[in-house]
Amino acid sequence: MSPLASLGGKLIQAMTSNPPTSSRTADASGSLPNPIDPALPLQIVRVEWDSHGRAAEVRVRQGDKPSLTVPAEGLHLSYRIAASGQVRCVGRPGFRADEPGYVDCDNPPQRPGRICARCSIIEAGFASSLHHAHNRSANSIDRDVASHLNRPNALYLAGFRDGSIKVGTSTLPRRDRRWAEQGAWRARQVAEAADGIIVREIEDAVTATLGLTQSVSAVRKVAGHLKPIAEEALEATLDHWTEAVHRLLSAVPDLAADVTAATGITPTDESWSFPGGDESVWHTLYAYSPPLSQASHNLIIERLCGRIALFTKPGSQDVFVADIGQLYGRVLELGDVEPNDVLVQDSLF
Repeated sequence: MSPLASLGGKLIQAMTSNPPTSSRTADASGSLPNPIDPALPLQIVRVEWDSHGRAAEVRVRQGDKPSLTVPAEGLHLSYRIAASGQVRCVGRPGFRADEPGYVDCDNPPQRPGRICARCSIIEAGFASSLHHAHNRSANSIDRDVASHLNRPNALYLAGFRDGSIKVGTSTLPRRDRRWAEQGAWRARQVAEAADGIIVREIEDAVTATLGLTQSVSAVRKVAGHLKPIAEEALEATLDHWTEAVHRLLSAVPDLAADVTAATGITPTDESWSFPGGDESVWHTLYAYSPPLSQASHNLIIERLCGRIALFTKPGSQDVFVADIGQLYGRVLELGDVEPNDVLVQDSLF
């Protein structure tokens, strides 16, 4: 059997020690069957977080099997990029009531990108419907979009370790998960809105008036983990922008009483910190090179912040940081591989 047809237990051990989230049933002995076939290539689909923003899982797929999730921490990725360079659409979340939680796809993605044209149209269309709902009449809003919008929403500020701040929105039940998904290090809920329409009006007003962006790149997030600003400085920056948003809200007619039927907005100030951010593993990190999407690698995921991963190499104490999003959609050949040499560096620049 070739080395790439056998993992020698390295990859499997991490996955079986923490059973993946799926509908699998235990056998007569009480043990769960191994969900990963070491003889099949593996596709990394995306990173997912639990509802509290505390535990991360990696969604993976093999062949035409449905995708499933496996615990991220301890996941051993010993692989090389498939010689064919194959990339497959990562699929998309199920947006409609009659769709599963995640919709797998077998189409090739658009280049450059991770999703195919069809999934891209569906995903972009739903996102656009949400974000621009406040510019449309109620009768023209899709039923599933309306269902998503007709829930209380949070307006928030997310802070990242390089000092970047972004403004965003989320339904209240998904708020903490949303912060974890984005890789925020600190966050503040600065207002609560009656629905998803008014909150997006305020979000756009914050961007237009205060200049706060609505996105932060993965490159900046990685850079922040390598050379973070002081925790106190990040908190002070969030304090500054929270006050600025509240001043903006107070300028909205009739908002002085904090909440009115006319606006449906309540100013708030609720703080959040990335769970586990005080662990020592985050203190001394090195940039990982070469890219995860090239050549061969032998890595163990130690922690995740959003989709930014901390890795170790077997037999090494060094902790590296890289964007696991580089692997989304790529087909990995699993096995005992000879990894490429790593250039240890503590800065991206």
